[in-house]
Amino acid sequence: MIIKLTIGSNIKKLREAKGLSIYMLAKLTGVAQSNLWEIENGKRIGHPKTWKKLADFFGLEKPDDLFNPDLIDEIVKKIKEE
Repeated sequence: MIIKLTIGSNIKKLREAKGLSIYMLAKLTGVAQSNLWEIENGKRIGHPKTWKKLADFFGLEKPDDLFNPDLIDEIVKKIKEE
């Protein structure tokens, strides 16, 4: 459960820092809006292919970075400073 909440929270932080709705993130990444909602809300963890699409979109080195809250907080801070 903690892993589900971590990845969901991290994706939501990144999405909101970019000023995107779930709908827009879905359109830009090709990930279904319902999947994004379920991941962000801790209902599911998602598939590694989904993590890859999201990591690529947010400019992360690897999909595993989505599970690193400290790294995500640093990235969010940089996005907000832009």
